[in-house]
Amino acid sequence: MANEFGGADDMIWSYFENSPDVVFILDKDKRIIFFNKNASKYILSDSGKSVESGDSIYSFISPTLVASFDLHFHKTLNGEPIERNINVFNPVNDKWWSVSYQPIYKNEDITAVSITISDITTTKKTERQHEEISNVSRVGGWEADYINNTNYWSPVTKQIIDLPEDYPVGMYSALDFYKEGADRETVKQAIREALATGKGFDLELQAKTATGKIIWTRTKGKTESHNGKVVRLYGTFQDTTEKRSIYEDLLISQQYYKSLFEQNPNAVFALDLNEKFISVNENAALLAESTVPEMLGSSFAPYCPEEEVARVMENFNKTQKGISISYDCGFITAKGNRKEINITNLPIIINGVVVAIYAIAKDISESISAKNQLEKSEANLRTVFDNTDIGYVLLTDSFKIVSFNNHAQAYILSKHQPPLKENEYMTGTVDDARSIDIAEVQDNVRKGKKVIYERNIKSSGNDDQWYNITFHPVSGMQNEVLGIIMEIENITARKKSELELNKSFNLLNEQNKRLLNFSYIISHNLRSHTSNIKSILTFLEDAENEDEKVEMMEHLKNVSNSLDETIHNLNDVVSINNSVNLIYRPLFLIEFISKATDVLKEQIIQKKVIIDNKLLIDTSVNFNPAFLESIMLNFLSNAIKYSHPDRRPVITLDSYLDNGQFVLIIADNGIGIDLEKNGDKLFGFYKTFNGNSDARGLGLFICKNQVEYMGGKIEVESELGRGTTFKIFFK
Repeated sequence: MANEFGGADDMIWSYFENSPDVVFILDKDKRIIFFNKNASKYILSDSGKSVESGDSIYSFISPTLVASFDLHFHKTLNGEPIERNINVFNPVNDKWWSVSYQPIYKNEDITAVSITISDITTTKKTERQHEEISNVSRVGGWEADYINNTNYWSPVTKQIIDLPEDYPVGMYSALDFYKEGADRETVKQAIREALATGKGFDLELQAKTATGKIIWTRTKGKTESHNGKVVRLYGTFQDTTEKRSIYEDLLISQQYYKSLFEQNPNAVFALDLNEKFISVNENAALLAESTVPEMLGSSFAPYCPEEEVARVMENFNKTQKGISISYDCGFITAKGNRKEINITNLPIIINGVVVAIYAIAKDISESISAKNQLEKSEANLRTVFDNTDIGYVLLTDSFKIVSFNNHAQAYILSKHQPPLKENEYMTGTVDDARSIDIAEVQDNVRKGKKVIYERNIKSSGNDDQWYNITFHPVSGMQNEVLGIIMEIENITARKKSELELNKSFNLLNEQNKRLLNFSYIISHNLRSHTSNIKSILTFLEDAENEDEKVEMMEHLKNVSNSLDETIHNLNDVVSINNSVNLIYRPLFLIEFISKATDVLKEQIIQKKVIIDNKLLIDTSVNFNPAFLESIMLNFLSNAIKYSHPDRRPVITLDSYLDNGQFVLIIADNGIGIDLEKNGDKLFGFYKTFNGNSDARGLGLFICKNQVEYMGGKIEVESELGRGTTFKIFFK
């Protein structure tokens, strides 16, 4: 690479270029002005990018290292060289790098920074191995000097006994850490014999640490003599707790193995590499209809059916190569009876070499027979399962799909759901807030109960389709729940008949209510009029002069007119109650408002009524013309009739949409209605309020019946003395 820094010695650049380390030189703006070939390889292998002079170093630094890099770079620019080690770990490579930041001077000014990255992985791993070995072995040293009467324990020895490094060790305090009793007496006796004979010792004893922990230790001692007298004892002190634990675990494992071999409910045996039995438990002898002594040393071959020999030998050879394998095969007993067994071959490996084969065999003759019978039954059931008109899905209790038929698939696809697939979970298909609660289903079927849902969906032809979705528990021999059956039955025909029946019932019920109300009106109102007529006729017969007769005739005329009006009103009610298949068509509201205001023209002029019509010219509703004319006339008439005497009447007409439903607003500033007192009677037949002598108490009753018959509703808001607002919701 060319020298782009300028003025530097060619030998230095040659050194950088051929250095085994990764070398970068950055200017003050952290742009690369030099890099050697190892730097290029390092960047390419680490990030997959190529590096060029002028590139920002940030293009090649992990975001997690930016902060530390900036800190070290700025320190180096201020004349402080930096040396640091970093570890880069991933599952493939565990790398250690030494990173050096050095300032580069030009005319006593720092103009650039060199970064050298050295691979110190080998050194680090060696250090780590030594550290691990030291920690695992935990071997310390000790010394007893009988000339100077001093004791010495190494730091590791003190660590083993949980002592600080500055702990003073006395001549006899060392013995106090051995477990009181036989262990302490044993070490004391060994020291006495060493001093007397000059022979060393090697003891494994229990000790009690300064923190009260009981550990196993191995103490080795050697002697040093002068003029035939032992003047110094020294040796090693090792924590063998873990080793002792492993040894004890090994003894326990051996006992476990023996117990598992002898007490295993299955047939267990071991074969040497020539397929001869080298160990056999009692259950293996029972399976073979033989005895343990007869089987030991004999070959496995006689127990293998001819047609199974090739496969059994193939599996035996695989296990000889260290592969565990489990399979089903035939088995011929010593008495010539055939059984079906499941056998598992496990390699016995010592020092990395397979020396024998351990086998576990289980008699599955009954289960194989049952399986064959079950397969026949399943084939018959599958025929029924696939050809029934009801959809079925067999599930585990966690809603994992085991099996399903075509009708179930058709139902799922009709809802634009993903198709059913075996071994997938069905929760994404049926977990629907509108219909099926998975937790409820699972809770009930685990209790042995079935759960039924009713679903309504739109078919591809936009027709309503109704389904009963029933979840049944699948019970085992002990009534335990093994799974769930989801049953999908199309009940559209039955549901439509049911809906039509309900509709007819509701219509009949409504008509009965209206007839009951109508009969009440007839019995009450007509009886009042006929009673009045009867009384007047009596007075007429008893009249003593012509003036009284004229007066009675006038009364009779008034009562007759009232009766005629009542009958006319009853005809209006009957027309509503008996209206079937009324004509619906789009109607412009402006036209019907105009008709009503023409009828009420004299009253509007007399009271100087302001009609504030905020409706658009083309505003229309789908309604019956006769009903709409009656509704507009009644509401506008009432607004004028109940105007406030102290202010000019204002009637406002407006509209809005409520969830797509058209709402007509008719608001006035009249005398208002006490809804708390009269709200429940507002739309009753012959109900009047506010003492108006012109009120018949019929208009709101008729309007409400007409609107509801057409599928709408009326809402009212009113405040006494301030006015009333009616909201008419059109279907």
